[in-house]
Amino acid sequence: MGWFFDRVAGRSEQQTGIGGAAHVTNVVFDSNGAPFSLDSCGRAYSYSSGLLVSDTATDPTDGAVRVKTYTYVDGQMTAESEWVPQ
Repeated sequence: MGWFFDRVAGRSEQQTGIGGAAHVTNVVFDSNGAPFSLDSCGRAYSYSSGLLVSDTATDPTDGAVRVKTYTYVDGQMTAESEWVPQ
């Protein structure tokens, strides 16, 4: 079973049972601990020299924008940030 997020109640809980009556969506958490559905977000990607340097996610329900950045050394990814609210 997975986790679901109830946007109305503002809480995340583990899915139990069959769950056919509930709309279930995977959520991730931003750097402030706020859950959001990455699968529902519009996405924009930025590249430098062919390498992904940022991933921007815009939540369609509230317009919140979160950015994840990537750091490279000699073409190898060395760091990946959390989703940071803008």
